[in-house]
Amino acid sequence: MNRLKSLVVLTLILSFGSTGLVAEERSGGVEADATKRGEAAAGMKAYPLAQYEQILLTNRTVVSPSIGLIITTGDEESPNELVVLALYSAHLYEGGLEFGYPDLSHEISGIFSARHGRHRGIGLFVSESDRPVAGGLPTFKTGAIYGYDVVSAPGLSLTLGGGAVIGDFGIDLSDGSPLPILPVPFVRFTAKASWLETKFEFISGPDLSLAIAPRSPFGINAEARMDSFDSLRDLIFDASLVYRPFAGRVEELDFINLAVGVSNSELKFDRSDGSYKLQSYNAYGRLDLGVLQLCLGYAFDSRETYGGDTVIVAGTGMIVSAQGVLPLGGR
Repeated sequence: MNRLKSLVVLTLILSFGSTGLVAEERSGGVEADATKRGEAAAGMKAYPLAQYEQILLTNRTVVSPSIGLIITTGDEESPNELVVLALYSAHLYEGGLEFGYPDLSHEISGIFSARHGRHRGIGLFVSESDRPVAGGLPTFKTGAIYGYDVVSAPGLSLTLGGGAVIGDFGIDLSDGSPLPILPVPFVRFTAKASWLETKFEFISGPDLSLAIAPRSPFGINAEARMDSFDSLRDLIFDASLVYRPFAGRVEELDFINLAVGVSNSELKFDRSDGSYKLQSYNAYGRLDLGVLQLCLGYAFDSRETYGGDTVIVAGTGMIVSAQGVLPLGGR
């Protein structure tokens, strides 16, 4: 993840907050799908997952296989809830990167989220680098967060808290060594109604998601977040029009959907002596069958950034991906 350059945004630097959101949303969706197939919400359940993605641009091709595991106990209605995620991705840059950058990077993510009554605890670890952890503080971040549900009512919740993160944030001490630990805030607000579901979370930075008409045949899903603040291109967003052919007709299948949308995606990694970032705007179509998700998109205005200031045009092209999740357990 890119280091921050300004003291104004020091409290926004937990750069793996979005990873936690993705994990939580994906595990929550998988669990909901499993429940609709007749599985009880109680008990421990495991969700092995695998993904293959390929980015085919004019001047860059990236192949990214991933494997992971999500473990859950309880659900939102239970007094206690636990979510554990472990995910590994490899990114192979065919033809090699510029300036001697490596042609292989690794992404390792681990998340532990527990809730007991109104108390919440989150432990996180992420490393996106050619040499995970071994490359030193610039190549990983880890932290712990505590939150308390100030408001907990049907359809409405507000959680406040804070924690600390270990990593390299681009802030030097008087002796020239990097500041290794930084406090961070934790804010989460959710509201749910029959026509609108919205969620705002602040750890690394603002993250807002909403679903309009989430139980209707046609709806809109949107998410926007910022994990780094170097330019407007760091605004990551995804907006889609969703069609659910079985919504309101076949309850066991109403999780199936087809979506078309636009997004701004980002792939990046850190080294001890620099960073790399590949960003592109995408127009895509996605078929989600619950346990299998297929996506095909057209990428445009793509660019590579080396070391935070050297930008190279990556061109246009296609993005294809397939993700599979296997629900296990439950009674």
